[in-house]
Amino acid sequence: MESRRTDALKRRALSLLHHVLLVGSALVLWVEGARYSVPLTLMALMSGWISGSFIEYVAHRFVLHELAFATEVHAHHHASPAREQIDPLSYWGSPVTAVLVWLALRALTGEVSVSGGITAGLCLQYSWFRSVHRRMHKPGHRLATGALAQFHRGHHLDVHTNFGVTMPVWDALCGTRRVG
Repeated sequence: MESRRTDALKRRALSLLHHVLLVGSALVLWVEGARYSVPLTLMALMSGWISGSFIEYVAHRFVLHELAFATEVHAHHHASPAREQIDPLSYWGSPVTAVLVWLALRALTGEVSVSGGITAGLCLQYSWFRSVHRRMHKPGHRLATGALAQFHRGHHLDVHTNFGVTMPVWDALCGTRRVG
């Protein structure tokens, strides 16, 4: 029993660290970009958020359900959705990816506002995804009973549908929305 409690505490601590890294990075990137142009940074941040939600859809559909190295890890989530899982790909891949995205955008655009805003939007969207998704599967949590959770449960019933965990609009646009 103590081991399970220790594991749960470790998962929560790692989850908190993950959110602090992503949200803290987003804040630093936002402030740095806003020093040059608040409107441009805000537009870039919104673009990053929207892009991040589409990346969430594409990654869930094509990586987590199609690529062998990821399907095995993701199968654990489908087998035990209420248990938060700590896997290196989803937890530590995102901060590394954020750094690479920022470097690439900075080199391509030369704009601190654009590179910082887009990367901040991506970081915030991914943190939002992790937080919402975890709570959707937590019994008794108010997010576990909402329309978004009901939509996501459709994915757990039919793994070929409803890939957009926080933005069902992508399933509607891409023809993977489960009806009924």
